[in-house]
Amino acid sequence: MLLTPSLALVILQATTPIVVEGERIRQSPTQVVCKQVAKTNTRFGKRTCRTRAEWDQIAEQNRRDAEEMINKPGFDGRRSN
Repeated sequence: MLLTPSLALVILQATTPIVVEGERIRQSPTQVVCKQVAKTNTRFGKRTCRTRAEWDQIAEQNRRDAEEMINKPGFDGRRSN
């Protein structure tokens, strides 16, 4: 993947908290953040833009889904073939 200056800026803004005088400022949940999302069977990703609140909700749902799968009875962490 080629990292252009504008893409680097988007990534940096999405992952770097704003700090002023040693305190973290809460970022607006309505702020739009664009991310490059991987697509199956292609080298190219898809740019997806959502609000910070929507990204947080997606991340929380993914965390819950993973936790639910791990805590299923019979899950031992190994792949079955």
